This record gives sequence, C-alpha cells and structure tokens, in this order.
Amino acid sequence: MKTLNSAIIAALVLVSGTAFSAPTQAAKVYESVMSAGATTCRGATPAYNNMLLTKDDGRWNSTVNPSVVICGGSSIPMNHDGDVVVFEIGLTNVNNPGGAAVVVKCTLTDGLGVAGGTSTVLYTKQQTIQPGQAAYLDWDGNDTGGTRWDDGAHFIYPTVSCCLPPKAQISYTATIAQEDNGL
Repeated sequence: MKTLNSAIIAALVLVSGTAFSAPTQAAKVYESVMSAGATTCRGATPAYNNMLLTKDDGRWNSTVNPSVVICGGSSIPMNHDGDVVVFEIGLTNVNNPGGAAVVVKCTLTDGLGVAGGTSTVLYTKQQTIQPGQAAYLDWDGNDTGGTRWDDGAHFIYPTVSCCLPPKAQISYTATIAQEDNGL
C-alpha cells in the first residue's frame, strides 16, 4: 500500500512541476480554409448574377457575355489586423470543351476603406485557362512587398472580383491565415 501511495505522490509531484513551469512563447500556426465557389461567389449586380449558373463544383457564366463576379473568403480569423497570408481562387474552363482558351481577370480588394478604418488596396491579376482545364490565382506575400509567399504584408479583409468570360467557372476560394495557437 505504501509503495502505491509513494508512486502516486511521485507522479503528482512530476506533473505539478511541469504544469507550473515557465510559460512558453505563443507560436503562430497556419490555418487553411476552402469554400465552394457555389456558396462564396455571386454576381456583382442582379443582372450579372442572372448570368451565372450554380453547380455543385462552382459558379459559371452560362451566357455569351462576360459577367462580373465577387467572391469572399469564409472563416477568416481576426486575431490581429492582417491575418490572411494567402487568398486563392480556383478557376475552370470545363464548360467549354473543344472551345477556345479564356482569360479571367481578377482584382483582390483588401481593406474596408473609411467604413472599416483601413486603407483599400487593389491587386490585379489574370489567368489564361485552356479548354477543359483548371487553374488558380493566388495573392500572397510576393504581392505585398515580400520575397516569399509568407513574408510580405498580410491581408486584412480580402475579397476578389473577377470578370468571368463565357463558360468560365470559379470553383473555390481559399485562405491561409496565420493564427496564434494559444501556447
């Protein structure tokens, strides 16, 4: 009996010694969130929205004219201003088999301007997608003054607007955000 009590006491002393040791520094971790284009994208106006069809794998322009589409990320953490390290959209040209390549032009808008007390900054890119193929556009530290994807300024409130040509589709939006793991 005394042996068992001694072992329990020794274990408790060991656990309490580690529980009350000096705190460690909080570490930053990356969290990735992906959302379907069918739920995170819509036409910029009712007329543009009427040009889009929603499928399980995205929103696509079903007309013969370009449509302006706005997409936002979802589940963007707000630990500090500027947690979003990467914002990405997936694009496809699968509704155009045997057709021509399409060029999708998009602008990431970061910040809310006067309403949010932040500056609004625009980052424009484009991507050519061959018929039946998929591609993506991403904005990261290379676009905000860094030399790698993760070392430039981070985004605060990113959204993307794209001029979606006929038959092109936005399949998903994704964010990689930096979070404090609480340690």
